[in-house]
Amino acid sequence: MFKKRLKKPSETRHLIPFFNAQEKWPDVFLRCFNSPDGRRVLSYLQRHVIDKSLPPQINQQELYYHEGRRSLVLQIQSLIAQGLDTS
Repeated sequence: MFKKRLKKPSETRHLIPFFNAQEKWPDVFLRCFNSPDGRRVLSYLQRHVIDKSLPPQINQQELYYHEGRRSLVLQIQSLIAQGLDTS
């Protein structure tokens, strides 16, 4: 399926920038998603996570999983909105 071998987390640690608690995260998220591709990603997340209908027979684990995904997308949208308010 994948043509390249996926790297182990220990091999990619240098690719992850140091987390800065003082960073203005709303501005970072706004820059990240304020492009045609970023808006396409947000549209995809909206359609496949937020707008997704769940069947009535969903079990508790699936419900928790979906709620975690939904919560993350809403957090991203909230940070973007905060970035728009400050710009």
